[in-house]
Amino acid sequence: MRKLILLLTYVAITAIAAAQHYAEAGSQEIINYLPKEYHADMQNWAITQDKRGIMYFGNNVGLLEFDGNAWRLYQLPNKSTIRSLANGDDGKIYVGSVGDLGYFLPDSSGQLKFHSLTNFLPKDKRHFTDVWATYVSGGKVYFETFNYIFIWNIKKKEFHIIQAQNTFHVMFNVRGTIYVREWGKGLEVLKNDSLVVVKGGQKFANERIYVMLPFPGEKGTILIGTRTMGLFKYDGNNFIPFKTEADQFIKDNLIYFPGTVLSDGNILLGTQNSGAVVIDSTGREVGRYNLENGIENNSVDFSFQDRSGSIWLATANGISRIDYSSPVSYFDSRNDISGVPIDIIRHNGIIYTCTNNGLYALNPKTSKFHLLRNSNNQSWTFAEVGNQLLVGTNDGLFQVEKDQLSPIRKTIGNEYFVYALKQSRVNPDRVFAGTSSGLWSVVKTGSTWKDESHILDNPDEPTSIIEYKDGRVWMGTQSSGLFEVTFQKGDDGNILLQKPVIEHFNKLNGLQDGITYVTSINGVNYFTTADSIYLFNENKKIFYADTSNKIIAEFINIKANIVKISFQQDNLGRIWMGGEDKLTMGTLKPDGSWKWLSSPFNRFAEESISKVYAEKNGISWFTANDQIIKYDFTKKNSGKTNYAALIRKVDVGEDSTLYFGGMLDKPVSSKITYNNNSVAFRYAATSYEGKNVNQFKTFLEGFDKGWSAYSTETRKEYSNLPPGKYTFKVTALNVAGIESSTGTYSFEILPPWYRTWWAYSLYVILFGLLAFLIFRWQRSRVITRERQRAAFREANLKAEAENEQRKNTELISEMGKEITSSLSIGNIINTVYTHVNKLMDASVFGIGIVNREKQQLEFPATKEKGETLLPYSYHLNDTKRPASWCFNNQKEIIMNDFEKEHPAYISDIPESAAGDNTASVIYLPLVYKSKAIGVITAQSFSKNAYKEYHLNILRSLATYTALALDNADAYRSLKSTQAQLIQSEKMASLGELTAGIAHEIQNPLNFVNNFSEVNMELTDELKDELNRTNLSPEQKLPLEEIANDIKNNQEKISFHGKRADSIVKGMLQHSRSSTGVKEPTDINALADEYLRLSYHGLRAKDKSFNAEMKTDFDKSIGKINIIPQEIGRVLLNLYNNSFYAVNEKAKQQLNSYESVVSVSSKKMGGNVILTVKDNGNGIPQKVVDKIFQPFFTTKPTGEGTGLGLSLSYDIIKAHGGEIKVESKEGEGSEFIIQIPIYTDQ
Repeated sequence: MRKLILLLTYVAITAIAAAQHYAEAGSQEIINYLPKEYHADMQNWAITQDKRGIMYFGNNVGLLEFDGNAWRLYQLPNKSTIRSLANGDDGKIYVGSVGDLGYFLPDSSGQLKFHSLTNFLPKDKRHFTDVWATYVSGGKVYFETFNYIFIWNIKKKEFHIIQAQNTFHVMFNVRGTIYVREWGKGLEVLKNDSLVVVKGGQKFANERIYVMLPFPGEKGTILIGTRTMGLFKYDGNNFIPFKTEADQFIKDNLIYFPGTVLSDGNILLGTQNSGAVVIDSTGREVGRYNLENGIENNSVDFSFQDRSGSIWLATANGISRIDYSSPVSYFDSRNDISGVPIDIIRHNGIIYTCTNNGLYALNPKTSKFHLLRNSNNQSWTFAEVGNQLLVGTNDGLFQVEKDQLSPIRKTIGNEYFVYALKQSRVNPDRVFAGTSSGLWSVVKTGSTWKDESHILDNPDEPTSIIEYKDGRVWMGTQSSGLFEVTFQKGDDGNILLQKPVIEHFNKLNGLQDGITYVTSINGVNYFTTADSIYLFNENKKIFYADTSNKIIAEFINIKANIVKISFQQDNLGRIWMGGEDKLTMGTLKPDGSWKWLSSPFNRFAEESISKVYAEKNGISWFTANDQIIKYDFTKKNSGKTNYAALIRKVDVGEDSTLYFGGMLDKPVSSKITYNNNSVAFRYAATSYEGKNVNQFKTFLEGFDKGWSAYSTETRKEYSNLPPGKYTFKVTALNVAGIESSTGTYSFEILPPWYRTWWAYSLYVILFGLLAFLIFRWQRSRVITRERQRAAFREANLKAEAENEQRKNTELISEMGKEITSSLSIGNIINTVYTHVNKLMDASVFGIGIVNREKQQLEFPATKEKGETLLPYSYHLNDTKRPASWCFNNQKEIIMNDFEKEHPAYISDIPESAAGDNTASVIYLPLVYKSKAIGVITAQSFSKNAYKEYHLNILRSLATYTALALDNADAYRSLKSTQAQLIQSEKMASLGELTAGIAHEIQNPLNFVNNFSEVNMELTDELKDELNRTNLSPEQKLPLEEIANDIKNNQEKISFHGKRADSIVKGMLQHSRSSTGVKEPTDINALADEYLRLSYHGLRAKDKSFNAEMKTDFDKSIGKINIIPQEIGRVLLNLYNNSFYAVNEKAKQQLNSYESVVSVSSKKMGGNVILTVKDNGNGIPQKVVDKIFQPFFTTKPTGEGTGLGLSLSYDIIKAHGGEIKVESKEGEGSEFIIQIPIYTDQ
C-alpha cells in the first residue's frame, strides 16, 4: 500500500444496459486537502489557476494559494470571505469578497498584495455585501452583487454600474457573453452595458438557475441547470428540456453553482447534498463523486478542471482533487472485492480474479465484483483450456461453470492444494498441476477431466511450470530449488508419464537459495530467484547470468526483485519486471532489441504486482496487494502535460526573505551583502498528481559543478558563498516521468567592505602615502651618494665616448676604403652589408639603383636574415613604396613602428615584393656630386630598433656606397664604350672586306648571268629548228628531251646567278657610306606608310596571308631630322620580318591564334622610341646576340640573305641611335629603336 493515504473513489456506473460504454471504469485517484493541512477555514467558494499553473481558492478567511507543495493564505484588509475569483490576462487575480472587490498582484519582491478597487466606486455604491461572481472578458472585469453589477474597464480604470430593479441572483459568462438572472424578471443578457431579458427568459423569474455552460459539441447552444425545473438546452431562442439519467439525483440533492464542461466533452454538475455527478452530452450518467466513495464532503460549492485535466472540488469541508484524465483506475473493496488478488484473466468476456478468500467475477454492467458460488477458500491460478477455465485452489482443482466452481478433484487432506497450472503443448488435453504434494497431470477425456499421474513427489509449494517442445517439464518451488522432468516415449511415440527422469537443481548448480521461478520468453527459459536471473547450461548442468543478454542486463540494471513484482511475459509478448519503487515494461523491437519503459507506471510502482494480464484493446490488468489496477494504454491525458518548476521563496541570513515566489514581469535579480551570504531556496512544481511525489534537481550556476540528482527535497541551502554572480536553477520530474520547464533566480553576493572598490582605493592611497614618505627619505640619502657616483661615471663615460668615437671613425674609414675598392655592384652590396651588420641590426639590407630608362629602382641583391633575395624593382611613381618616396624626395626615412608611422611617407602598407614585412625601417638617398644614384636601406623585424646613432652610421656608409656605385657605373660605361668601338672596328673591316669581295665577284658573275640568258635563247632556237626538220617523231623525241634539260639547267643557273647578284649588291650597299641628307620628317607618318606598304606587298605574294595591325603613335613627337629613305628601309625590314614570323606561326594552325603586329612611338627625353612587336614564334635565346651580324638569318635557306638586320643596325647607328631586341621563344619578338631628336641639320 502507498505510504500516502490516498482515497480511491469508485465511479458509480448505472445498471442500465445503455450505460455499458462506461463499464469496468474502476475508480480514479482522489486526494483530499483538509483545513488542518492548508491552515484556513473549512469552506471554499471559488477556484482558479494562473498561467504558471498555481492554484487559487476563495476561502472563508481569504485567498488560498497552492503550488503543489505548500499552501499560503492571503487575507483581505477586512478579513472577509472570498466568494469569487477570476484570472486576468495581466497576471492579476481578481477577487470578489464580502464588502470588497479588487485584485491580487505581486509586488517587486514577488509577494501577493491586495489592491482594492472600491475607491473607484461612487461613495453611495461602496456599501455592498457578497460579490458572488467575478469574470474577466473583453478588457473588462464583471463583479456581481445582490444589488449591483460593477463593470471595471481595465484600460480606462473606471467603473460602469448596473443597478438591479429587484435583486440579482447569479451571473454567468458563456463564450464571452454575460448572462444574469434577476429575481422577478428572469434571465437577462448584457448588451451595450445594459441588461435585456432574453426571449422566454421570464420563465426563470422565480426559478433559481445555478448552471449556464457552453453545451459540448453544439456551437451556440447553452446548457442551463435549474434548482427544480431540471436541465435545458438554450439555442438563443428556445429553452428545450434536456432529459438525463441524473435528473432525479439533481433535483433531490440541490444542483449548485457553477458546473464544469470537462476536457473529454462530459459535464460535471455539483450538488449541495450528495457530491457531484458526471453526465455525457446524451444525458447518460457516467459517474458520481461523493462522500461514500472518496471526496471529503458532499456539499460541493465550486468545481474546476485544471490544465492537466484534473477536477478540483471546493467543498464545505476541504478541497478534493480527482485524477480524472489519468489512464489508471482502481478496483478494491469499493467494488466489492476483498482479500489479495493473485491472478486475473478474461474468460468468455468476464474478468475473473483469484484472491486469498475465493474467486471473484466482475459484472461489466456495474463494475462490481462478486464471489462465485462454491468459492470460499484461497484460489491461486488459472488455466484456460479451450472454452473451459480451470482454477487451482486450496480446495483442489476446479472449473468455472456459469457463476460457480465445479470440482475436478478435491483435496482430501493437504495433498492437493493447487498452486500452479500449465497446459501441455505436446497434448493440449493435458494440464500439469503443481500442488502441495508435487507435480500431477490431469487429462481431459471427452468433456470430463480425470487424474492421469502423480509425476513428482515434493511437499514444497510450486511457483511455476513450463514445458519444452519435446515434453520435458521444469517446475520452480518456494524453497527447494528447481526440478526438470524428462519423460520416456512409448512405441507409439507418446510420452510415458509413469517412469520420468527427475533432476533436482539447487545452489550446488549455481542457484541462489530460496524461491525460484521458471519463465519461458520467446523460446528462451529464464530462471529467477528473489533478486537474480539465470540461463541454464545443458551440458554443464549449471545456471549462469549472461549479462550480454538484454533481458538479463535490464533485470540487473533495475535491481529487479521477483518477490515485489513477478518476472513475466504478458499475453502480448511484453516483459514485466520490477524492483523497489519501479515497474518496467519491455517491448521487443523489429531489430531484436528491447525498448524499456517505466515512467507511465510510476503511479503504482510501489505496489507488489503478482500478475499482469494484457488485452489487445490496450487494457492491462495488474493484481496488486489488496486491489486490481487497470491501465488504459489508449487513453491519452486530455489536459496539458507541460508544467513548471517554480522558485517559491528565497531567504537570506536567518530571517530575511528576498523573494516570495510571485509572477513578475522582469527576471528577478538581487544583490546580497556578504554578511548575509547564506541563501536558501524553496521550490515547487505545478504537477499535482500525488502528494509529495514530485522530484527535483538543482544547479547553482557559478558554484555547483553540475546538476544534483533528483530527490523529493523542496529546499536547498547554500552558505558561505564567495562574492560573485549566481543563477539558481531547478527542474522537476513528476510521477508520470515528465520533466518540467526550468525555474531560475539570479542574484549577486557582494564582496565584504574590505574587498570593495572604495576599500581598495583607500588601500592604494595609504600605500601610496607610505611609499611617498619612504621614497622621500630614501631619496635624500640616495641623491647625495648618486651625485658622487655620477660625477665619477660622467668622467669615465666621457673618456669612453671619445675613445669609442675615435674607434668608430677609424672603423668606418677602413670600411669606406674596402667598399670603394670594388667595381662590382654585387661585391659592393655584400661588402656594405657585412659591415652594417657589425654595427646595427640589419635583418634586411638592400641597395636600390635607379634605372632612368625604365623609371624604376632596381634591388639586385637584397639580404634578409643572411640570405640573398631574388632581384626585384619598384617604379619611381609607386606611392606605396618608401624607397620610391626617399629617392623622389631625396630625404631620409626612419620609422621604428612601420605600421603606425607609414602614413607620413606612403599611402598604404604594400605587399612585400620579396621577403617578409619588417617593423623598423631606415631609408637614405645615395647621392654623389649631386647625382642621384639610388637608395640604401636597413630594416629590423623588431620595433624601436634604431636611434640617431644607427642613422649616423648608415649615413657614413651611404657616402662611401654612393662613391663606389658611381665608380662601378663609370667602369661599366667605359667597358660598354670599349666594346662598341671594337664592334665598330670589326664592322668597318668587314665592310672593306665585303666591298673587295663584291667587286671581284661581280665581273665573272655578270658573264655567268649573260651567257646563261644567251644559252636559253639558243635552246629555244634549237627546238624551233628541230620542228622544221623531216625527222620522224621517234628521232625527234630524244633531241627535244636533251634541249629541254639544257633549258631547265640554264634557268636554274640564271636564278642562282641573279640571287648571287643581289647578295653582291647588298654587300656593296652595306659597305658604302651613306651620303643621304637628313630632313625634318613626320616619323609617325613614315612608320605607318611603310607598315601598310609591307603588309600589302606580302598580301600580293600570298593571298592567304592576313594579320591584325595595331598602331600607337605619340602625336607630341612632331617632325625629327632623319634620312627618311634609310629609316624607311629599316622599318620595312623589321615589318617584313614580323609579318613573316606571324605568318609562319599561323601556318601551324594553332587553335584561337590571331596574328598581330604592333607599332608604337613615344617621346622620351631627347629621344624617340619606335617599337615593332609581333606575337610570332620568337627568336631562340641562343641566337639573339647574332641577329645583327651580316649573313646571319633564322629563315630557311633561299628565303633570306642575312643582311637586312645588319644593314638596319648600321643605319640606326649612323643616326646616332640604338636598336635592341627583346624576344621570348614561342611568344614573339619586340624590336626597339631609339633615335635622337635633332632640331637642326
